[in-house]
Amino acid sequence: MNQINLLPSLIISQNGYAPFFETTIRYLGGLLSAYALSGEPILLARADDMGRMLLPAFNTSSGLPKYAVNLQTCVALISSTEV
Repeated sequence: MNQINLLPSLIISQNGYAPFFETTIRYLGGLLSAYALSGEPILLARADDMGRMLLPAFNTSSGLPKYAVNLQTCVALISSTEV
């Protein structure tokens, strides 16, 4: 299970930003699915960690998520042109 600790480093691009939609459906969804199948609490804990890192994407007036989130600084980008 040590590989789970590496997940955030696998999805961060060269500039430190992870696309919100792709990260949510692939990594967060994958962690939650793996937890549902295995019942391993570490998977749920990592999904919770990742969900908290993605929360800044929702700091918008519309409530719609921004394009990407820097998982190290928790700063969200409005569009891909900012990357």
